[in-house]
Parts: sequence; C-alpha cells; structure tokens
Amino acid sequence: MNTVANNSKGDTSSASTSGGGKRLLMASMGSWRNWEEGRGTNRNYHVLQEIRRRGAFEEIITIDVIPHTYLSGLKTQFNMVLRQYRGADCGGGALARMTKVEEDLLVMELPIAGIQGIRAAERKLQSLVNKRWPDGPDVVWSYTPFLSRLAELFPEATSVFDAVDEWREHQAYQDRREELSEHYERIAQTYDTVFTVSQSVHQDLFANHTNATWIPNGIDADHFAPFDITRWDQEDKEGFMRAKRAQELPQPVLGYVGVIENRVDAELLTKVSEAFPGGSLVLVGPSWRKDTAWNELIAKPNVHVFGEVPYSSAPWVSSQFDVALIPHKVNKFTQSMNPMKLYEYLSMGLPVVSTPVAGLDGFDDGVRIATTPAEFVQAVQEAIQDVTPKAERRRLVQGHAWSDRVDRMFELIDL
Repeated sequence: MNTVANNSKGDTSSASTSGGGKRLLMASMGSWRNWEEGRGTNRNYHVLQEIRRRGAFEEIITIDVIPHTYLSGLKTQFNMVLRQYRGADCGGGALARMTKVEEDLLVMELPIAGIQGIRAAERKLQSLVNKRWPDGPDVVWSYTPFLSRLAELFPEATSVFDAVDEWREHQAYQDRREELSEHYERIAQTYDTVFTVSQSVHQDLFANHTNATWIPNGIDADHFAPFDITRWDQEDKEGFMRAKRAQELPQPVLGYVGVIENRVDAELLTKVSEAFPGGSLVLVGPSWRKDTAWNELIAKPNVHVFGEVPYSSAPWVSSQFDVALIPHKVNKFTQSMNPMKLYEYLSMGLPVVSTPVAGLDGFDDGVRIATTPAEFVQAVQEAIQDVTPKAERRRLVQGHAWSDRVDRMFELIDL
C-alpha cells in the first residue's frame, strides 16, 4: 500500500477532497454535534481536523461516540431525531443514521449500541459502510476500545488505534473493567498500529505490540496565543464577556480550564482559595459533581464557577489568569493522561502549577510541580511573582503542534 504524503495545510472548510480516492473510517470518542458547537474538543477532534486539512482522504466517515447504556442509547436516539445533522441522509433507519455533513465528511450515529448492544451496532455500522463503500475503507482509525472488533470487520483496511487515557481507570467505567480488558487485549492482537497518549498506557496496555508508539497531545498555538481583550473579535461576544468578567475579579486570578470530574482535587483547591482570600479562583468547564468536597469549594466567596465555554472562547478567559492550575489527583487514571491544558496554558504564556501527574517531563522551565497542599500554595505564590516573559513559555511548546503529531502518525502508518 502507498504511504500518505499529502501534507498540505489550510482551513478544513476548504479541505482538499482528492485524497487519491482513499477512504477513512474513524470511530470517535466525541460527537461531531458537540465539536461543531465548540464543546468537548479533544485529541480525536484535533487529529481528525488535521487529517482533513491535508486532504489525505477523499471521504471520511466518523462514528459519533457510541452510547454504553440503554438510557444513553435513548438519549442518542433523541438527539438523532430532534437535533438532526444538516446534510444529506445516507441511510440507517430508526436506530442508526449516517449523514453527509461536509463534502469530505459523513457522520454516523449509533443509538443501537446502547439499546441493542455492541454486536448489533457492529453489524449495523458494517452494513452502512459497505453500502457506501463497496470496496470498504482503506483505513480504520479508532479512539474507543468498545469497538475493538473494527479491525476484524474490515480486515483489508490498515487499522490504527489511538489510545487516549486508560479507560479501565475512569470513574464512569468501573463496572466494565473486565469487559474493557478484553477489548484492549483484542486491540493489541488485531490492530496494525497503536498510538498511546502517555508512556503509562504504552507500558500497561501495549508493551508487547510490535508497532505501538507513544505520541503525546499537541497544541493549536495560533488559537491559544496571548492577547489583550481590548482586541475584541465581535464574532465571539461570549468569549469577550466571560473574559471581561474574569478581568474584573480581584487579583491574582488563579484559573483552571477543563472537565471538572473526580480527578480534580477539590480539597486542594479549597486550600488554595483559603491561602489567597483577596484573590480569585476561577473554574472553567462542565461539571456534574455534587460531592461534599466540591460543594464546600464552590461555597467559598472567592471561588467563581464559569461553567463550560466553547473552544473558541477558552483563550479569552484564560488570558485573564495570573496563574494556571492543573490540580489533578495523582492516581492510575491521571498517570495515564497527557493533559492538553498544559500545552494550552504554556501557549498562552501562563505560569503553570501542577500536581505531579504524567506528561510534565520536558516542561520544567514553565511548570512548578507540587506534591502537598502546602507546596502547591507556595508554588502558586512563586508563580504570581514570576516575571518570565510570555514568549519564553510559548517557546516551550514549539514542535508540539497538532500538525507535528499527525506528521509522526503518518510516518508510522503504512497506508
């Protein structure tokens, strides 16, 4: 097979659709609907967009994240019916649908996975793909271990699995650890190429795979760049208003941007808020937490919960931080991660204080690492006084662009 070598860049809206006739099937860990709204942008999203920018494939089918329970299957079906994608209906039925949303991109929704199970979803997706592409895909590229048979469904295709975090350690899947272990084992045995977001995932899950490579997360440095909010882009009024709100808070402004799950150490952040009563602690991101530690944190008068912001608005808000935080608990799950926010903070030129989680190696000049709450508070105090120019911190993420990551991925895939 031929290796993809078209590295042309440009806006995805005008992505080349030549692609030499190649076809890509991608099983995603997010939904195109959310990504269009600027929500849930992750490694999967950035890699997909970079692939599209290159025009490496004539046509791509991306499978929205599959539901894992009956209720989530019903919710997916509800969205499929009442929040239909704009574009040509390419078939499916009551429990699945495929829609052509862009010239080069089709989106498949599979509520059937939650309602009737994974095997039913596999049969349905195989049928839809074969109807669209009688010769099958040239490449299958997966981000979800639950579709571990994807390589076997299309054995003639080059198969790629990009392992983002260790799902067995995620709080949402504690009752499915054994099932996930079986999926990971099947992936290790059947996929041609594996990428891992962290060294931990590589060592724990794919150490014996002959073609597994650690490729960290990356950064869109043009998007996350220092700026003054007086340079208001009127197309992003929401970003401007949230940044204005942060700008008016008592300083120093200490901030966190990300999904607020159990990995965020609420007790540690409470200590930080108490150590800087005259400042402000800003938490930006979706949260469904209702535990005692979280409720005690957000009850503090200097803690401000901004909620979820679109991807386009994230730089506006973080531009007002004096110090950016990565207050993650240290456990097996966080050790399997590679925080995208680290690259985003540094690209904004912000001083960073973090607990000793994975992914910090090589960024010593931009990150202060603290093990205990007292050390964390001290590190924040030092970061507040840090006068290092923003440009020096931005230089730390040079060579870490998403285009660099996909360059490496393409080198390793024999298409």
